[in-house]
Amino acid sequence: AREALIVRADCPRHMERLREWLGTTSMPLTAHNASFDIRVLVNAAIAGHKALWDRMIDTYILDVLMRPGDGWTRPEHGLKPATAAWCGGGATAADAKEGMQRWWRGLGLKTETAGWRECPADGLPYLLYGAADVFDGVTLAGTLLPLVDSMLGRDVREREHTIARLVHGITMRGLRVDVEAAAAAAESAEVDVEALRDRLTSRYGVANPASNPQVQSWFARVLGAAPISTSAEELLALDLDGEPAAFRSDLLAWRERGKLLSTYLRMLAATPADADGAHRLHPTFGTLDARTGRFASRDPNVQNFPADMRKFVVAEPGMTLIDADFSAVEVRIAAAFAEDAALTETFRSGGDPYAAAAEAAWGAAPDAATAKANRTRAKPLLLGHIYGRGPKKIATALGITIAEARVLQQRMTAAMPDMPRYIAAARGTAAGGDGATRITGGRVVQVHPCTQFNSSVNSIVQGSGRELLVDALLALEAAGLGDSLWLPVHDEWVLQVPESDADALCALLAEAMTRQVGAVPIVAEAKVMGREWQKL
Repeated sequence: AREALIVRADCPRHMERLREWLGTTSMPLTAHNASFDIRVLVNAAIAGHKALWDRMIDTYILDVLMRPGDGWTRPEHGLKPATAAWCGGGATAADAKEGMQRWWRGLGLKTETAGWRECPADGLPYLLYGAADVFDGVTLAGTLLPLVDSMLGRDVREREHTIARLVHGITMRGLRVDVEAAAAAAESAEVDVEALRDRLTSRYGVANPASNPQVQSWFARVLGAAPISTSAEELLALDLDGEPAAFRSDLLAWRERGKLLSTYLRMLAATPADADGAHRLHPTFGTLDARTGRFASRDPNVQNFPADMRKFVVAEPGMTLIDADFSAVEVRIAAAFAEDAALTETFRSGGDPYAAAAEAAWGAAPDAATAKANRTRAKPLLLGHIYGRGPKKIATALGITIAEARVLQQRMTAAMPDMPRYIAAARGTAAGGDGATRITGGRVVQVHPCTQFNSSVNSIVQGSGRELLVDALLALEAAGLGDSLWLPVHDEWVLQVPESDADALCALLAEAMTRQVGAVPIVAEAKVMGREWQKL
C-alpha cells in the first residue's frame, strides 16, 4: 500500500462516498481485530454485516493462528507487536504513534486519554498515525496470508473467519436485559448490603469490613490468633461456632451481596437502550483469545455470570431460549485420544463415567444416597485421572490425605490403565521439544516443555473440545440458524428461537451437537430454557 485515505466519520459526504465504494467494489478488506471496525461500519449503515465479513482479512486471526502461544511464552497480538514480529523494519505505526504523542505534549495534552479526546482530528500527526495503521495492516496481511494458507491451509483461515463472523453476530444483535427487574433487585440488594455492613459495625465493632487488617484484628482479639488470610476459602476452613461463626457468616454474606450489587446488578440496571428502545448487552467475544482457542467474553464477561444473575438476561418478545451442553465432553475426548478401553466401553454402552469412576474408587455403593455422593466426589478424581494431576491436588479437592489420594489414584489406574500411558507419552513428546499438535479443525496448539505436566493433555483435549463446539456452530448455520445463535458458554450453545418452534429446534440443536471422536460418541441433550436465561 502506498496511499491511505483518511475518512472522517463525522462528515456525511465522506460516509456516503465510503458507502458507495463498498457497494460497488469487491476487493478484499483488511483490519486488525475486524469485529470492532465492522461494528462501527454496520451501526453507521455503511455496509451489511455479512458482506463486510465475507471480504475481510482479519490480521489478528492470522497472527494468533501462527503464534498461538505455548503456555510459557505469551505473545502479544496487538497490531504493533504483530507487525514488529512479522514485518520488522517495514512497520511504521510505532514511529507514527511516537510522533503523535510528541505532538500531544506540544499541545499541552499530558495524558493519552486527553490526547485522543482533545487533539484536532485534522492534525497531520493524527492523520499520519491513522495512515500508518492502514499501511501496517496491509503489510501484515501480505506477510501472513500466504504463510497461513501454505502452513495451515486456506480452509483453516476461512473457517476461523466464519467463526468470527457468526459469533460477532451475537455481539451485534445483543442480549436483552430486563432492566426494571434488575433495578428492583439492585435496590433490594442496596438495602441488604447496608444492613449487613451496619450489623458488622454495630454488633462486632468492625468499622470497615472491607479492611482485611480490621477483620484479622477482630479474629485475633476473639480467637487469640488471626487467620493468615481473610479469603472466603481460608475463613470457611476455620472450625468456628458461636459469635465467630456468626461474624464469618455475616461477613461473607456482605461480601457476596456487595459483589453481586457492584459487579452485576448496577451494570444490568444501567444497560443502555438500543435504537429500538430495548436495553441490550453487547458483549465482545474472542474466538481465539484463550490459548486452546476456547471462546472468551468481555464487556461484560457474560460467560461468568452467576446463576442468580442470569434471570435478568432474557429472550426477545415472542422468542424463547433453548440450550444444549456437551455431556462430559473432556472425558470423552481424552478417552478417545488415549484409546482407553474401559472409558470407551462406558460411553459406548451409554454409561455414566463419573459413576464408573466412583465404583472404581470406592466400590459398589450400598444405597442410592451413597452412590450420588460418591459420584459427586468422583468428578475431580476422574478429571485428575485424565489430566495426570498429582495426589496433592486430588487430596485438596476431596479433603483427604495425600496417602489416601494415592490409594484412589492406584485404583483408578487399575480400572482405566490406558489413560496414564497416553499422558506419559504426551508429556514425553512435549519434554522433547515437540509440543506442537495439529488438532481437528486445523489449528495448532503448542505446549512448552516447562508446562508439560500441566498442559500436555489438557491443551489438546480442551482445544479439541472447542473444535467440536465450532463444528456444531457451523452445522447450525448450515441449517439456517446462524441468526438464532444467542450465546456460547464453555461447552454449551444457547439459541433464541420462536416459541412455537422450540421443541422442533431442540431436536435440531441436539443433532448438530452429536459427534464422534474415534470410537467415542459425543452427545448433548437439548432443552427449552424459557424466556429467562438460566442454568439448567
